[in-house]
Amino acid sequence: MSATTKILWAITFFSAGILGGKIISDELQYPTYISETTPTIIDNSSDEITKNTKDDDENNKNLEEKQTQEKTFPPKKLFSDIDVNKLEKVYKILEKNFVEPEKITSKKLEEWIIRGILYSVEDNYTDYFNEDQSEEFKNEMKGDFEGVGAVLEKRKKILYITEVLKNRPAARAGLLPGDIIFSVDGKEVSDETIWETVLRIRGEKNTDVTLEIIRKGEKKEITATRKIIHVESVELSWEGKNKDIAVLEVNQFGDDLIKEFEKAFNEMKQKKYSSIIVDMRYNGGGYMQGAVDLASYFLPANKTVLMIETKNGIEETLKTNNQKNKDISSPLIILTNGGTASSAEIFTASLTEHNRAKTVGEKTFGKGVVQQLFPLQLGSDEFIKITIAKWLTPNKKNVTHKEPLIPNTLIEWNRSEMTEEQFSNDYDPQLEKAVEILEK
Repeated sequence: MSATTKILWAITFFSAGILGGKIISDELQYPTYISETTPTIIDNSSDEITKNTKDDDENNKNLEEKQTQEKTFPPKKLFSDIDVNKLEKVYKILEKNFVEPEKITSKKLEEWIIRGILYSVEDNYTDYFNEDQSEEFKNEMKGDFEGVGAVLEKRKKILYITEVLKNRPAARAGLLPGDIIFSVDGKEVSDETIWETVLRIRGEKNTDVTLEIIRKGEKKEITATRKIIHVESVELSWEGKNKDIAVLEVNQFGDDLIKEFEKAFNEMKQKKYSSIIVDMRYNGGGYMQGAVDLASYFLPANKTVLMIETKNGIEETLKTNNQKNKDISSPLIILTNGGTASSAEIFTASLTEHNRAKTVGEKTFGKGVVQQLFPLQLGSDEFIKITIAKWLTPNKKNVTHKEPLIPNTLIEWNRSEMTEEQFSNDYDPQLEKAVEILEK
């Protein structure tokens, strides 16, 4: 497999589906996303070890030595300074004194040793997925969930609802953007990772979950009934006085992105439209190739979308394809906010830096790195996700959390101040501003 092929299958995510919606968190968390298809899980050992000929004895010898080293754990070089006796002592003390010894299992120890190794690099996106988490996120990329339908954000141990999906259990139960989740089924969430809370809110369809929330300083219990929720990758709607502004809401760069976008794009073109709004708010990313494919609808062929910078320098430049179904001239605005990340930022940066689009909303999340998935063993769905590269914009900017994308027109929107009436009437000042600009 070539380096190019590997990069195209890489994944750029920072958020995950939750309750039929998404997670947003700047804390170290696990897991994020997993693709449903096998090719995205790549073992790069085949790229590092080339095929040896029978006559190449030296290469054969080196290969055998390399394979022997790979089978040796812990590697002598990496673990030479670790006090194994100390680790053994910790285990023995725990085993002898812990109040609930039944919780000490070899499976748990193995899992957390793996997590410990990965967490030692202090990278929010390098992580381990066990089989249960792997299965959960196969469904993420399909856009199918059993939950209540909301978007959460965790800031300094406080868990906020930032968006409630219309006509979903959360909305029907009365949850609103700005609500703070204090507990789930009687258990407080402050000391949990966001993902631990997610797994407790999700559950089997037609079962209830009770959220204790804080709204404007007052506590309130709300019970919602979980349902199967399908989140479309792309949704088309119309805005403006004459309903001639096409709004393409792109929710994630998942399995069905291009299929759904092509359908919406063709439907849009059948109707006479004056301009386009692409809504990337709360889009946490997905397949990197999806960003390239989507940008190809709005940019001429052979335009740089992004560059891949590994530890060896810039190795790849990904450009728009020969997509024939294009619109490279209609006025276009992209909506962004703090939930716009990864592939959504790649798409946004490529269009703005080629002067194809303007942006309205809030600054993006800022995730300019790429992950790759590596299976741990045959017959198991376990895998580890490793940050393998940074991505750069066409102007060679690396987007970071400290230096995200800043919109051309900044419209701050504190959703926690929304009233029930505003929520019911689809109040959206950022969308309203985009429409105003396009109708001038």
